[in-house]
Amino acid sequence: MRFPGAIRCLAAAVAVSAVVPIVSCDKKTDEVAEPKTISVSIVNPSPTSNHLTDVAMLSGETAVAVGYRGTIVRTVDRGETWSDLGGRLETDLHGLAFADASVGIAVGDEGTILRTIDGGLTWVPVDAPVEGALNDVCFFDSRHGVAVGSRGALARTADGGMTWEPLASVT
Repeated sequence: MRFPGAIRCLAAAVAVSAVVPIVSCDKKTDEVAEPKTISVSIVNPSPTSNHLTDVAMLSGETAVAVGYRGTIVRTVDRGETWSDLGGRLETDLHGLAFADASVGIAVGDEGTILRTIDGGLTWVPVDAPVEGALNDVCFFDSRHGVAVGSRGALARTADGGMTWEPLASVT
């Protein structure tokens, strides 16, 4: 499930420390007060160095992200910490969508389609009706969804992603 206005892009930050000067003015005298400094640290909370390509929110606390080499990571604390769910593939994953808080689909290279029924904890491959890369997937409701890919590849599901059928290409 994607929430309107939710950020779909997950950027990995490098560990950075900085000292930031904070300057204030005394409005009564227009004098500048002595600068104060604070220390800011930004760290990468991801358990992987692989590129992450998509993220889907399952709730206000839980999200799943997918990426290169079959990477799947999950957070249950608003992104503070991430768990690597393992199960690496030879192919990259590009798109991710959840039909509800439990059922989700990840798509990627070589027609890869993976399905979860436990909120992203475990994933199983599903037969794909296309051979090329699938780049994204979305659900209209808990049963109906569509996947799109390279060279006009289109596939749809009417059973929450258990089975997929090809659609005529628009190109």
